[in-house]
Amino acid sequence: MPRALLVILLLTPAALGDWHAKVAEAGAMLKILDTPHPTPITKVAVRKDTILVSGGTPGGAVLHELLPHEPFGAIGEPAAVTRTSIRDEFFDRSLPRFVNGRDRLYSRWVICHDGQRASQEAWATDLSAVDARKPPRLTSKTKKGLGGLDTPRHLEDLVALGVGHATVNIQLTALLHPEARPGTFPCLFEGTKYHLNRNIIARYDETIGFLSKHDIIVSAIILATPPRNGQRHLLTHPEATEEATLAMPNLATPDGAKAFRAAIDFLAERYNRPDPNHGRITNWIAFNEVDQAWTWTNMGEQPMPRLLETYHRAMRLIHLGARKYDPHARVFPSFTHHWFEAGDGRRTYRTREMLRLLARFSASGGDFEWGVAYHPYPQNLFKPRTWEDRQPNDTFDTPKITLRNIEVLDRFLKQPRFRYEKSQRAILLSEQGFHTAGYSAAAQRDQAAALVYAWRKCNAIPAIEAFHYHRWIDHPREGGLKLGLRTLPGPGNPIGEPKQAWHVYRALGTPGEAAATAFAAKILPPPQPAP
Repeated sequence: MPRALLVILLLTPAALGDWHAKVAEAGAMLKILDTPHPTPITKVAVRKDTILVSGGTPGGAVLHELLPHEPFGAIGEPAAVTRTSIRDEFFDRSLPRFVNGRDRLYSRWVICHDGQRASQEAWATDLSAVDARKPPRLTSKTKKGLGGLDTPRHLEDLVALGVGHATVNIQLTALLHPEARPGTFPCLFEGTKYHLNRNIIARYDETIGFLSKHDIIVSAIILATPPRNGQRHLLTHPEATEEATLAMPNLATPDGAKAFRAAIDFLAERYNRPDPNHGRITNWIAFNEVDQAWTWTNMGEQPMPRLLETYHRAMRLIHLGARKYDPHARVFPSFTHHWFEAGDGRRTYRTREMLRLLARFSASGGDFEWGVAYHPYPQNLFKPRTWEDRQPNDTFDTPKITLRNIEVLDRFLKQPRFRYEKSQRAILLSEQGFHTAGYSAAAQRDQAAALVYAWRKCNAIPAIEAFHYHRWIDHPREGGLKLGLRTLPGPGNPIGEPKQAWHVYRALGTPGEAAATAFAAKILPPPQPAP
């Protein structure tokens, strides 16, 4: 049945390429967020075989179901299976959870009356009866972590360092394919057959399994590649451009959104099994540095509300898919150190404003437990003495948030509008590192002192759960940066030599910390508030 438009114009693919049409759609989304709705949906609860939708409404209203690929504000004429008339002033409507093999866990719901939207769009927020698995919430005794692990080799070095956290990059466009390829095996999701890369999964199994065995909490960074040479993966957003390094996943089409859900479901189920063979993913980081979307989460040129609507929808789908198997799973949006520096509003954006709008989308749809993955690199990545940064200040208008003024992020998230059930949202410092300009003793001292500075800053803020240092080993193709705790690899030495920072990092949080960090007293300033 054609989906007739009731409230806002759903733009055609041709119109989506027009900037003015995108701005109009973004404005319509903000208008819906700003409009009070007289009829709230108070609860969407998912049970084993049913969905319970509760709320209050005038008689004769109709409950509409919105599918995962449909953007915020889209209201089409519902198909018969999704059409539910409501006659009572207050209602509890029990609906089948599965329709033609499709799980409505991922749907959202809106009430319409006399052809007008009468409620917000409500996502499922009560998942307490979804799955019998009840793994414990994982915590670590240390905030010490490492970031961007992409190999299962030589991980015993992480045990020697005493880390309690690690991030692992999960490349969806390499993991899952719509067609069979050499080295893949089939899996079914909601009746559709997909094909998974056997070698990549074996690598994830080995890496995540090792980390979990050694009580290292794993945060998966979910990624997708942009189109290359005119070829676009099903999981790559149709508006993503080839200039990017990474892309927004495809939530714009039914097939793309389904493939995205399938990939998350596979990962969440495999890496949350009662047996420890494959290990466990605890946190889910949504893509990379969305405030610099043109490079790191490319969806083409977009007004911020339109980009962030897709991003929020992706966060919801990750949250719902992960919580099918782990009631403690959390999703984290990812941001750079650029806080209130003016973005161009098409390719780059202000992190502060993105967080404010993200909180509005979240509250409107029924709040859920997300945190913030932040990357507080120094003001200049080639200058490790971040305590000398001059751009950061102590206000919410600061151009940048680095470790020099990381307290600003903590204070910002303590505001009532950002809290989840009265609690402050968790912070992962999921990527930051300090450069060594060569391997001289002086350069290594500055890097090691920066680690000491960062460690003290993080330990003073309870909301920061982890400090994922980037990188473990210097990389020859990182724009000249040498951020590693170890030098560049060489013949017969695949993980390089430990720098002074490696020895200091190993000592942090141990009885040897005081002796290992004493050198920093002559380098670091005395403790003081941010400028």
